Amino acid sequence: MAKSKKRPIAVFNVLSLRKIAEFIVFMRALTANIAAHATIFVTPNPTVAAVNTNTDALEDAEVTARTRVVGGAAARDVAYEKSRDDLTGVTLYVQRLADLAADELTAISIIEASGLGVRKNGVRVKPPLRVVNAEVEGTVKMEAKAVGKRASYEWQKSTDFTTWTTFDITLQTRTSLDGLIAGDKWYFRVRAITKDGEQSWTSAVGIVIL
Repeated sequence: MAKSKKRPIAVFNVLSLRKIAEFIVFMRALTANIAAHATIFVTPNPTVAAVNTNTDALEDAEVTARTRVVGGAAARDVAYEKSRDDLTGVTLYVQRLADLAADELTAISIIEASGLGVRKNGVRVKPPLRVVNAEVEGTVKMEAKAVGKRASYEWQKSTDFTTWTTFDITLQTRTSLDGLIAGDKWYFRVRAITKDGEQSWTSAVGIVIL
């Protein structure tokens, strides 16, 4: 496809994450989404293993930094920069694939499969799934992109990307989940069910419960 300024752009704003823990959750979701779509992301660069290794190191460094040990914060900052470099590398890799896509819709689907955001013609495209903390502690709100008037939506949650549990099926594109413990890390996904059958699951979205 044409590499003009109007092409779909893979984006993510690191500054939107207020804590290191939120950044770590995002990186876990990013690599899990890349691995789950191996037919799209055949040779990710950096590799999923390399990114996960650096994310593990960042998580360990953050735990150490919280003990206020001498040099802990500095070591954590170095690890954070490595992970941010990983995010930049993965974003560039995804963008290259999107640039090579046959058409705009395919390019957008490639970016969305990774869990990165999409900007089209300078405007942020509504993601397939949005998850945010609600005003009430331990509650998250979710919103899916609508696929049609006669559709239902199946919502799932996980803590490890391996075991997924359905917690709601709605006719609306929105739902919420309460009773969660502040500080825990959760991942969510949704799929639409239409007259043609079950659609594909969205890429996972991670969040730290507040």
